Amino acid sequence: VLENWEQGSTATFSRNENYWGDAPPVETANFSYSGEASTRVNGILAGEQDLTVNVPPQDVPRVDENEGTTVKNVPSTRICFAAMRPTVEPFTSRKFRRAMNYAIDVEGVIDDVLSGFGTPTGQPTLPMMFGHNPDIDPYPYDPERAAQLVDESGFAGAELNPPCRLGRYLKGEEWMTAWCNQIDALPNVSCEPNLMDSASFVSRLGATGDQRMDFFIWGYGQPTFDASATLRSNLTGEYRGTFRDEELRDLIDRADSEGDRDRREELLQEVNRWCHDEAVWIFMHGQSSIYAQNTAYEWDARSDELLNANEIAPVE
Repeated sequence: VLENWEQGSTATFSRNENYWGDAPPVETANFSYSGEASTRVNGILAGEQDLTVNVPPQDVPRVDENEGTTVKNVPSTRICFAAMRPTVEPFTSRKFRRAMNYAIDVEGVIDDVLSGFGTPTGQPTLPMMFGHNPDIDPYPYDPERAAQLVDESGFAGAELNPPCRLGRYLKGEEWMTAWCNQIDALPNVSCEPNLMDSASFVSRLGATGDQRMDFFIWGYGQPTFDASATLRSNLTGEYRGTFRDEELRDLIDRADSEGDRDRREELLQEVNRWCHDEAVWIFMHGQSSIYAQNTAYEWDARSDELLNANEIAPVE
């Protein structure tokens, strides 16, 4: 039962004593929001919180070594990428879109910025999802090839300013800035990140006119573990789909109308191959979920990022 709500700040719930099922083990659950990782980490170390999300890798030892707290880490269903609208220059050129992928040192940023807490990607589907194609490798880091493809695309001198959502992802500002800097390092493209607070960014998702985003960086997570949900929502969907290609839509439709499970998986793998080859995104990484937890409670981290109060119980 919702007891109190302050927009952008807190929400407090109490146990519903009239619920038809088993009663949750906790009587109240208070959710508070902070876009500052340091605030979240300091809060749990001080005993002000019992569970927090997106712990920066550099703070993992502090949490693990602190009496009464521990770290839980699982791969999440959230995939981080840069969307490109192929009806808008310079993204009308597949060569340019592929160049942007070769310009990014995905593994290097995962190692240096995320301390290894991430999975390189080369398709819109993560390894734990149905339809993931295990035969697709991420684009290799090759800035010379990237610069050559930019020249061949006819869009040398392109100036990019992608909106980037802050306060939501593991070290989001750091990895977004790092990838923009790598694109900016090309001799024939400039790239400056447009760092935006979460509310401002979300308000522009699916917008039209001057507010429409044709090139932006963000992360998308979904709990179904099925490739089709990610593909439709982000590529061909009417709300925020950025790659409304008829061939792609037909491929997804074929997969979703297939009743045989094995054949459907093969068709979804074909869709992921198509997305890789067409470079529908700048493929970045699958996010790891790093949680800090009060050891006075029992709780198992989930890859779908759901935080269900009825799955948290005091240690007996």
